[in-house]
Amino acid sequence: MRVALLSNVNLDLVGKALKVPSETWIPPGYGEWVVLTYEQGATALRDFGPDQVVVVLDGTALVDGVADAAVEDELGAHLAHVARLAAAFPHSRIVVSTLDFPARAIRPASAGRPEERWSSTWRQGLEGLAQRADNVHVLDLARLVSDVGRTGFYSPKMWYLGGQPYAMSATKLVAAAVDEALALPARTRKKVMVVDLDNTIWGGVVGEDGPAGLVIGPSGVGAAYRDVQRRLKELAATGVLLAAVSKNEQADAVAGLEDNAQMVLAPDDFVAILAGWGPKPEAIASLGERLNLGLASFVYLDDNPVEREAVRQALPDVTVLDFPRDIAALPQVVADAAAEHFWVDRLTAEDEAKGDQYRQEAARAEFRDAAGGMDDYLRQLDVRITIAEMSEAQRSRTAQLTQKTNQFNVLTRRHTAEELGRLATRPDHHTFTVAVTDRFGDAGQVAVVMVRVDGGTAHIENLLMSCRVMGRAIEDSVLAAVEWHLAEEGVHTVEAAYERSDRNTPVQDLFDRQGYERLTETDERVTYRREVGAPAPDRRDLHTVTWATS
Repeated sequence: MRVALLSNVNLDLVGKALKVPSETWIPPGYGEWVVLTYEQGATALRDFGPDQVVVVLDGTALVDGVADAAVEDELGAHLAHVARLAAAFPHSRIVVSTLDFPARAIRPASAGRPEERWSSTWRQGLEGLAQRADNVHVLDLARLVSDVGRTGFYSPKMWYLGGQPYAMSATKLVAAAVDEALALPARTRKKVMVVDLDNTIWGGVVGEDGPAGLVIGPSGVGAAYRDVQRRLKELAATGVLLAAVSKNEQADAVAGLEDNAQMVLAPDDFVAILAGWGPKPEAIASLGERLNLGLASFVYLDDNPVEREAVRQALPDVTVLDFPRDIAALPQVVADAAAEHFWVDRLTAEDEAKGDQYRQEAARAEFRDAAGGMDDYLRQLDVRITIAEMSEAQRSRTAQLTQKTNQFNVLTRRHTAEELGRLATRPDHHTFTVAVTDRFGDAGQVAVVMVRVDGGTAHIENLLMSCRVMGRAIEDSVLAAVEWHLAEEGVHTVEAAYERSDRNTPVQDLFDRQGYERLTETDERVTYRREVGAPAPDRRDLHTVTWATS
């Protein structure tokens, strides 16, 4: 990874403290970042070819010498510099810091603190830019300063001697924050938050205390449980699936959520509520089968240490959260879990519809059980597939699929939105997006096929599909359609590979079933070739496929 670190102050020590493996470029002479945003000054940055550009700015230095009345205009000009940088490097990830402004002048108390307003102006402008430009991301330096405290964060001595505003301890914190920002695109997001109910999202035992006797409300310990539910509801709004497993009667568990007016969560907020008296690990494992999701995508919260240890031992792939001794700390536990395991940069339409999509999956399961056979079920499901060359609007969702899909993923190669943008400019490359609907609803964009064309041969460089739609022979129809689409470009041979990972066993024989011939084989990798139009007796091409223009 190639990282350009830009600033209006000396960041040499920050650069040396970075731990994420990267080739880091810091332009000679700090304060030159503005020049690099202009076409005539960007040659050195363009020659470096950064994957990510990190801009860490010091608020005091940024407006040094600018009259108070002109500061907001000055900040607007600098936001324009950031916008120009993002436009000049559309396929690089641009990470820009928020600004902290310590009091910079001696004023009477009645003059107020304009610095607070300036910090807010910059933040709002930067967040607005990030919403408009997919490659702009925010590094919250101002929050880091607030957490540490200005006295411990800044060092006047370091500033006057070397042009670096941070104390040595703060330098390490800034470097750690930059490291985290650089690593975020490669982080795999988990998908399911499983919670216990009694003494976890409310106080008390619903089977004994009844819904009205549960502890939750606007004050005291009840407020802590209320805030836990608020954090969980916020998490679900980002596309995380919320599920409950509880040692209770099913009717009691549901009544706890329905029959107490203080509850923030309702039964409809959960994709599943599994109550009963069996072992919790069995309930969680059955939930994974029901949702068609690997257990490595699950996070579990339970107040009972015995239950937590049972899940750790029986289901080692599940992430089990530590439960705090003081219930007042529990809302923060959920917030920290959201940051560590469920971080998401931008919400896609699929994220926002995720809960509904999994509820639709439950309806499909009932329909499948009533069907006469699998092929009959698939035909009656009325699956309709739309394939298109990836558009700019689809780039974030496509990147998200590459980053979080593990089971149905033949090569497990991850891509950022910026990397996909660079690939889209290559004339020999296709990124095909796949969207699916059926009689129960719209699953959205669920698959990606990435292809490199070399004369009459096409190389499948990525093929992955959301586990939500596995088991419907969608991949059969998609590969058949892609092969014939490529044939129209003059392709007669398609080559592919499967690389083994810890989780992609479901696709280990995918290309065998699609009529591909094995070329080479090791324990870790199998390569394949297929002549377009050759027989594929095991392929179930059952669905309607439409090619759309992006």
